Amino acid sequence: MEVTGSQNTRTLSFTILIAALAAMAGGLAVQTFLVARAVGGSMDDQARSLLAKLAWLSTVLLALAVVLLFWTVARFLRWRVRPEARQGPTQYVDAWSLAGQRFQLKEEGNPPTDDQKDQDQGGDSG
Repeated sequence: MEVTGSQNTRTLSFTILIAALAAMAGGLAVQTFLVARAVGGSMDDQARSLLAKLAWLSTVLLALAVVLLFWTVARFLRWRVRPEARQGPTQYVDAWSLAGQRFQLKEEGNPPTDDQKDQDQGGDSG
């Protein structure tokens, strides 16, 4: 049983993720630049303090976005360059035949236990 569309889906998923992270990083870079430039202007100390905190927050979020972007690109390249790193399809297992092998019919000579009676009647044994 071979899945043929998984490579295209994974590539598309990585592309969307990389584009979103790059857009976030670009937006945060612009915001950091604009806020840092506004801090240098003439205004009261409280507004300057709030803008400075906003600039630091934007810088930290920008750094996080860049780290996540590099990590995502590295994972994509590792997956793309080294095909042996991909996990192949798992072994086919017929669950119905395994369940049939494990299922044991009740013997006719033994009376059912209380738990079996409760399960047959739909009752709760707990």
